[in-house]
Amino acid sequence: MTADQMARLVDIVRQRTNEMYDDLTVELGRITPSEPKAPTSSTQRTTTAPSPAKLDSPTRFTLENRAPSGRWEETAHLNDTTYRWPDKNIDDYVDEVHYRGLDGWAGLNLALGFMENGDITGFVVGSGGGSKRGITYFVPADDFVKTRHKVSMIRGGGPNKKSGFAPGEQLPRAYADFDADVLGDRVLGKWNVQSVVVDEHDHDAMLRHTALQAKLRGLG
Repeated sequence: MTADQMARLVDIVRQRTNEMYDDLTVELGRITPSEPKAPTSSTQRTTTAPSPAKLDSPTRFTLENRAPSGRWEETAHLNDTTYRWPDKNIDDYVDEVHYRGLDGWAGLNLALGFMENGDITGFVVGSGGGSKRGITYFVPADDFVKTRHKVSMIRGGGPNKKSGFAPGEQLPRAYADFDADVLGDRVLGKWNVQSVVVDEHDHDAMLRHTALQAKLRGLG
């Protein structure tokens, strides 16, 4: 087995592990702890609590809606940063640029981390910029020298809205303005699912993809 093949296997294991952590986070977020019942006495006035179905709850974001429109304002530019993934793998970034969402993206704070090998990670960052969570991962296409394209998997398919989209499957409305292609067709050894295709300098598209995936996870 060559060193390149070994590196691809490590990359596959890492990304699958990260997906598992995402899935666990989503499921744990659906668990609502039961509230302790207050003691009552015969002299206390009793009332009937509204059923959970009648309580107001925020509408969960869906990719079937049109994507918000807005701009991104750069708020910080850092050099030589790192990020530890849930599987303990550490990535090093030559540059890390932070952005604040405006208009339809207001309330979202994202960052793009640029690795020396050309890979880019899209992060959700804390409002103070101290914490971050990797959400998207862009890699150069095999024909990058010719096309200058980078690709990133689109999640949000399947029964639980957490899987990828099969080749030829209709992408949700939120991705109507993106260029897309089969990930495995653009990068040898990757999954046979659809991905966004962006120009290496199209940071707006990278941020929009990261924002949609963050909102899908309930992070924005």
